[in-house]
Amino acid sequence: MDVQALLEQFHPYEIDQVATFNVDHLIYILDFLTAAPLRNKKNAEQIIDGFVPMTAHSLQRVVSHYNAYLAYLKRAGVIEVYKNGTFQPGTAELPGKSRKYRFTEAYRQQPIRFVEVTTKAFKRRMSALRSREWRSLRGRDYKHLLKYLEADGRLQIDADAARQWNQERLNLLQLRPELRKVKKRINSAYQRADAYVDPIEQYNHAEYSIGRLEHQIWDVVIDDKVHRLHSPLTNMHSGLRHFLKYDGEELVSLDIANSQPYLATLLLRPGFYSKPDQVLPRLFFEVEGVQIKQERETHQLTHPYLILQNTGFDPDAQDIKTFNNLTSKGLLYQYLQDKFRAQLGVANCGRRQVKETVFEVLFAKNRYTSDRKKLFETLFPSVSQIFIMLKEKDNTMLPRLLQMLESHIVLRRICGLIAKKHPNAPLLTIHDSIVTTLPYAERVETIMKKELERLVGLAPTVKREYWQAATAWAILEEMRKAAHCPVTELSKPKLRTALKKPVAWTSCASEVV
Repeated sequence: MDVQALLEQFHPYEIDQVATFNVDHLIYILDFLTAAPLRNKKNAEQIIDGFVPMTAHSLQRVVSHYNAYLAYLKRAGVIEVYKNGTFQPGTAELPGKSRKYRFTEAYRQQPIRFVEVTTKAFKRRMSALRSREWRSLRGRDYKHLLKYLEADGRLQIDADAARQWNQERLNLLQLRPELRKVKKRINSAYQRADAYVDPIEQYNHAEYSIGRLEHQIWDVVIDDKVHRLHSPLTNMHSGLRHFLKYDGEELVSLDIANSQPYLATLLLRPGFYSKPDQVLPRLFFEVEGVQIKQERETHQLTHPYLILQNTGFDPDAQDIKTFNNLTSKGLLYQYLQDKFRAQLGVANCGRRQVKETVFEVLFAKNRYTSDRKKLFETLFPSVSQIFIMLKEKDNTMLPRLLQMLESHIVLRRICGLIAKKHPNAPLLTIHDSIVTTLPYAERVETIMKKELERLVGLAPTVKREYWQAATAWAILEEMRKAAHCPVTELSKPKLRTALKKPVAWTSCASEVV
């Protein structure tokens, strides 16, 4: 699609309420609609049929008459609205629901590209907005991490190589549908139905990540509820990270093996509930979780450990010792894989199925069940009992608690100590993983292991992943082997041009200043 051709066919002066039409405002609306599902992978999976909520707060701070531009795009056949524009205002008890929009079929699956805005005033406005947001972030307590996320040219990506890799991956996914990523959905009967992520969506997500890093215009967000830090690294495909460097140096990621189960061992300690803890002042703490503190009072969970004791819970149960030992050594997934293979058959023993089962145990509603989840509960009855109790009134309580523990331990405690002892060590994070340059890897890993053992009470297993371009290409080679696809079956990679549909105007153009 050509924006200028659109404007000629549907004259912009038809837009009501706008005295002076601004093409950059139109591009910003298109950017917002395109980028919303791409900025956050988790949110993208929750968008139904491609319809994106367009919140007034997010749009109005840049385009005051955003509704007029949306109406114009709808009349021009570029976008469509969900259920005829259903809108529900918020109340004191319930949040409101924004109108949802998506591109029409003609434009829905076209690849994105970056363009530059033309209006100086709009550039200044966007620059001022980003500066204000950055100052707001600096007022938080992640200053030791934010300084490495400034758009100062030190965090760079080999954009040409990354795009070639992304194009070749798209070609492979289109040629071999069985390689496509599974998007999990749970229906009303609490049974899983697999749906596959569209390769074009994955391609655009990757292109968005590459372009943001190339143009040095990324977003950094600190979650207000669980205090996770979201950055260009957390939202990009893992394969693309191998094309990153910091200040010209290669990077290495230090990952906590089976991190969520490992952190969950804290919840198996009596002292975590019954007295002030060295990790957090109490299970539900005031400063970082007012909402959860209120839930504690509502659900009368002031002394949850006493509730466990009344149900016959034994803190010295053998299954708890086994669970702690396996998570400490990083062997929990392998252990479960062997058990699934022996008792449920080969089809249920893949690495993906094992991780899904652990996430079901930790994050899914108690009433959701599966053969693998039942087997987990048989293997670890006491552990499961604690998790079930914590999710009894609210199934989001346990995952939020684990994410807050992760943020507190990794981002505040460990990274804070590393920054203090090694102020020149680059520190980037992907939730429970710490990324640094090769010269500092050993020192960072030493502090990481020591602090985790002190805070969690168990020695962790930390795995290294070296970010190198050769590893990214090896990932594609493994995909070919899995699909029995020789290289000759793939067309020679071409940057952006191998798609069946023509290149469209794009996203995030409004922020290239």
